[in-house]
Amino acid sequence: CYRCRRQTSLTAGTIFDSTKLSLTIWFLAMHLLTQAKNNVSTLELSRHLGVSYNTAWLIKHKLLQVMDEREQNRELIGRVEIDDAYLGGERRGKRGCGSPNKVPFVAAVQTNVDGHPLLVRFDRVDGFTHDEIEHWAQQALSASTVAYSDGLKGFTILSEMVNDHIPSITGSGPALFNTRSSSGLILFWQT
Repeated sequence: CYRCRRQTSLTAGTIFDSTKLSLTIWFLAMHLLTQAKNNVSTLELSRHLGVSYNTAWLIKHKLLQVMDEREQNRELIGRVEIDDAYLGGERRGKRGCGSPNKVPFVAAVQTNVDGHPLLVRFDRVDGFTHDEIEHWAQQALSASTVAYSDGLKGFTILSEMVNDHIPSITGSGPALFNTRSSSGLILFWQT
């Protein structure tokens, strides 16, 4: 810069800062990582980019880190469908919601008025208590959100945190709200 007498570049302060690789390699890596239906292995990435395994590993992890940071700062707004979920296959031992073999997480899908998914968030929680859901909602939901959820007790705190909370208690008569997707979450999991 002529005024401040400092030399800088367009890549300063980014993940491309001080890289010896051309930006076309970085952009090709971004394209490969974001367009693949399944995960791209580091070995496959190194072959496509024509770089060493270690370089491909570093590129991949830098890009994944940036994507993760971006998603953690994104709030869901508008119509959001929320559900509790557990990650982990069938194993011996205790079964059900309190199983130590399962990792609890909140799945939330922001949908348009037709019920089509726009954004999705999956966040690990320690459990589905009021405190855990409150902490999650402060980070993941905008105050103007209209939240649709099942009748899980932990989700009742949402009525104090968002514009409107509409729980749907299934198995107790007719549904409380009519959506084409309880939805968007089920449709999302199937794709």
